[in-house]
Amino acid sequence: MANLIKQVRDSGAQPTFRVWAAGTAGMDFYAVDSPEEARELIRKLALSDLEDENVEWNAFGLEELEPDGYHEWYDDMGLHDITHNLFEEEEAQP
Repeated sequence: MANLIKQVRDSGAQPTFRVWAAGTAGMDFYAVDSPEEARELIRKLALSDLEDENVEWNAFGLEELEPDGYHEWYDDMGLHDITHNLFEEEEAQP
């Protein structure tokens, strides 16, 4: 499971990937090891928010660390962000 970045990290190194989650309660960043782990985490966070009547809005994304800082992650074609078709599998089921 991903760790909140604002928690102390033993290595002190910045994670290569971080999920950002913004919403009614503010903004958090979570360290993840890969885009696949990010998609899994975002799905869990989004579903959790749907169950919380206090959450009025939310937004999610994935950033990748580059030499000049963090930048929004896009697929290999540069077309889609991490949330593209996030719930497509569920929509396809009858």
